Amino acid sequence: MEAISKVFNVCTRAALALSVVALLMTVSACDSDEDLTDAELVVGAWDLSALSDGAGNQLATFAMNYTSFTGTFESNGNVTIVLISADADPDVNISGTYAVDEAMGSIGITTNVGGTLITIPFSYSFTDDDTLVLNTSALLLGQVLQTSLTGNASVTLTRK
Repeated sequence: MEAISKVFNVCTRAALALSVVALLMTVSACDSDEDLTDAELVVGAWDLSALSDGAGNQLATFAMNYTSFTGTFESNGNVTIVLISADADPDVNISGTYAVDEAMGSIGITTNVGGTLITIPFSYSFTDDDTLVLNTSALLLGQVLQTSLTGNASVTLTRK
């Protein structure tokens, strides 16, 4: 009888250990972002954390005109950018659509500027899941953001 009890205890411990291992594997698989596509990673609200152009770092200059920048990419392809003015000028609210082309490493944002729809093409990279770097022509970006950027512009966004 004692031998049966020992075998039962060993089997119970082994089953418990296997259950714990299976649970840990399931939890770690659920926490993984490895399966997210770039199109899924871009969805969310983002703050401006760096801005540069052909003349160098422009974040201080940008801060003279705006107190905050929030870009929101929705899963349905809509995008909203809100710039809060630092002075009496009105805030800037930009809405439009976006499309991610992972094969080309590009994001196109289409919005209405002065009654004309324009698409700003960005190359992009994620430095991690919460930092998105966008690069484009400063001329086009400057028209949309109502700033005077020059050369190529680099915009770094950090997830809210």
